[in-house]
Amino acid sequence: MSETLKETVTIDSLGKWGPKIGGAFYSYSKNFKDQAKVVPGATLEIETWISDSGKKYVNKVLGTKEIAAAAPAKAAKAPAPKADAFKPRDFDAEARGKTRCALFEAALQSPALNGMTDVGEIVEMVTKLSNAGFAYVFPEDSK
Repeated sequence: MSETLKETVTIDSLGKWGPKIGGAFYSYSKNFKDQAKVVPGATLEIETWISDSGKKYVNKVLGTKEIAAAAPAKAAKAPAPKADAFKPRDFDAEARGKTRCALFEAALQSPALNGMTDVGEIVEMVTKLSNAGFAYVFPEDSK
């Protein structure tokens, strides 16, 4: 059997569908319109409807016993540090860096490395191959 009760409660917190009161969540009834009065920390006199399944619904706020303290003001954000003066992109340097990486990757996949097991020898050989490729692509930088 469902029943309607009058309760004096303190709101612990608010959930998506209603307040948490005494460790249990209550739901708002579908005709409840006083959500602005239901704030964490407030002591309210409410009308509660308990369904046959035992779920509790807040029907209406009959009165307030204590007004909750206002939420603390948010701390002002520190101003973002100013960025250095605008520096245009150096597309030439980007292209050279990407080319160097691509050549290094290609040298790692070279069949010339088959049979080599020492990591130091592999890195030395790959570096030589990629540097030779870079000197071929950018002859003005190989001086």
